[in-house]
Amino acid sequence: MKNLVDPFKPIWAGPAAFIEGMRYSLRSPNIRATYKRFFLHFVIVTIVGYILLSATVVSVLPLAFLILLGPILGTLTFILFSAIGCFVGFILWLLGRFPSWLLFAGNGILSLFFSLPQMAFLLTALLTPTSEIEFSLLGMDACYYHDTSFNPSFIKAQVEKIRREYKKPHFSRKIKIIMFNFCFGIITKLFVLIAARIISSKSSNTKLVVEKAIMGFATGSQFVSIYTLHLRQMSIRNHLKWCFQHVLELIGFCLPLQLMEHYFTPASTILCLGIGQAAAAPLVKELMLEQVIMVRID
Repeated sequence: MKNLVDPFKPIWAGPAAFIEGMRYSLRSPNIRATYKRFFLHFVIVTIVGYILLSATVVSVLPLAFLILLGPILGTLTFILFSAIGCFVGFILWLLGRFPSWLLFAGNGILSLFFSLPQMAFLLTALLTPTSEIEFSLLGMDACYYHDTSFNPSFIKAQVEKIRREYKKPHFSRKIKIIMFNFCFGIITKLFVLIAARIISSKSSNTKLVVEKAIMGFATGSQFVSIYTLHLRQMSIRNHLKWCFQHVLELIGFCLPLQLMEHYFTPASTILCLGIGQAAAAPLVKELMLEQVIMVRID
């Protein structure tokens, strides 16, 4: 059978899919109601993700004090150091001179190995995996329903069929998928650091574009993994193969989110959770159609 997926889609197809997905997802009353139900979970996940990312740097300080000064004096010194740091930071914040670059700049706390949206995605997969599945199915229902190439009743039947046939992955596969996304995030960040080193002589805008393109590909692959790895239960190898075939589309889809993250990380994180999974439905539309045709042929 001829593969229906075109691996050479131009990058403009990604932003077009983003606009389509966001448009219908935000207009869907079912998605809005579901988002209200999971909103508190997403806020908690975002806060926990921020703490974990901060700990990747902050944890170095108590270890250094313990090693250099011993368990008792080191602990007391760290507590005193933390109290002074918080007080000084609060005063600087009141004066409007808080060094926000310590948190959000290229070498800030939140830019070490994961972005805040990536960490929140991993935590959501671990703590509330049903929310990802639900948003993905609702996104397919909302986005495909308005596609004139589909019959609305056909879309509803297919989404309900996917919902009925979905089986929660075994614990081993669940951990395998989470570890894959975790390792993929680290490898992606390493690629960003290597690319930054290679183009060090270029302008800062060039570095920013390259970084956002690489991170956009990573985020897009996470979005589509809800369908490929969970709902369709593809192998990790086939998931990666599909992602690399659609690398430009994934980058284009996540480009608006990456730009939002660059200026206001918490907002992009909340938007990526739930709404992002639903809005990614246009990305896997042809993949779902291919599966339907394969089932009919069989």
